[in-house]
Amino acid sequence: MISMTNDGTIIKSTLQAMRQQEEIYLPDYYLPNLKDDLLCDKNTNDHWRSTMVKWCYYIASDLLEFQNPDIVPITMNIFDRFMSIIVDDDNGCVHHYKLAVIGCFFISLKVHKEYEIIDIETFVSLIKLTIEEEEKYYTKQQILDIELTILQTIQWRLNPPTPMSFVHCFVPLIKSLSPCYSKVLNNNNNKIIMMIIQQQIELGIKDNLLVGSYASYMALAAIANTITIILQKNSTKRTLQKKIIMQLLSENDMCLEDYTFYKNYLWNSLVKQGLIDSNYDDLSSKPTPIITQQQQHSSNYVTDDDDDDDDDDDDDTQTTNETMFSSSSSPRGIIEF
Repeated sequence: MISMTNDGTIIKSTLQAMRQQEEIYLPDYYLPNLKDDLLCDKNTNDHWRSTMVKWCYYIASDLLEFQNPDIVPITMNIFDRFMSIIVDDDNGCVHHYKLAVIGCFFISLKVHKEYEIIDIETFVSLIKLTIEEEEKYYTKQQILDIELTILQTIQWRLNPPTPMSFVHCFVPLIKSLSPCYSKVLNNNNNKIIMMIIQQQIELGIKDNLLVGSYASYMALAAIANTITIILQKNSTKRTLQKKIIMQLLSENDMCLEDYTFYKNYLWNSLVKQGLIDSNYDDLSSKPTPIITQQQQHSSNYVTDDDDDDDDDDDDDTQTTNETMFSSSSSPRGIIEF
C-alpha cells in the first residue's frame, strides 16, 4: 500500500464528502426521453445542446474573460438537472430549451461570479452580440421568468461539485502519494497540466453522451490521461501511476470499469479533436502527441533518465505541450439559434 501523509488524509475526507454531494446533484440521462416531435432528429438534438455549451464558454471566457473554469460545468449541471425534471413537459421545444440554458448560465454567473455581479441589462446585451437573428432575441423578462422557474424546479441547489473541484483535490493527493509525481506535477508544469485537463473536461461537458456523468470520474480520468501524455516515454512511472489510480479508486469507492470508460472516452475525444495522434494500439501503449516538424527537434518529454532536477527540461516540456494544446479550444462565436 502506498503511504499517505496527514495532508493526504484531510484531502481524502474532503473527497469523500464531495463524492456524497455529487450524488445529490447528479442529473438523469434525459436526452433519449425528449419527444420526437420537438426535434427533427437525434442529430438536431445533439446540435442544440453542444452549441449552447460552446456559446456559454464563449461568453464566459472570451467576452467576459472569466478565469473560473467552473462557470460552464455548473451551468450545464443546473440545466441538465432542470431538464431531467421537466423533460415530459408537452409545451417544450428546442427554442425554450435554449432559453433554459441561458437562464442557467445567468444563474451560474451570478452565484459563482469572480468580481462584481452581472446585471440583467448587461447580460441581455451580451446575448444580442452573439445571436444573428434579431427576431429570436430573448427579452429581459423572459430570462428572469425562466430563471425563477429553474430555481424553484431544482430547489435552489446551486453548488454542485465540479470536475475541476475534484481535480484540485486529486492532484495534491497524487503528489502526496508519490514523491516522483510531486516532481511531474510541479509548478513548472502546472500551466500545461491544467490546460490539458481543462480541455478534456470541456470536451466532456459538451458531449451529450456524458450527460449525467460523475464529476469525480471525469476529473480523475482527465488527470490520468494528462499524466500519460507527460510520461509517454517513462514506463516505470506509468506503472506507478496505475498503482496510485487503483488506490484512489478503492479509497473513494469508485468503480474501475466506470473510471476506465471515462478515461478511454476522454482520450478518444482528444484523438478526434486532433490533439493526440491516433497511432497507438491501446491506452496502455505510448501515445504520440501531435508535434510539428519544427517542434520535434526541441521536444523534451519526461523519460527514465530525467530523474535529476532540471528546470530547463521542464520548461521545454511545458513549451512543447502548451503549443500542442493552446489552439485546441473548440470553435466559439456567434450562435445561430
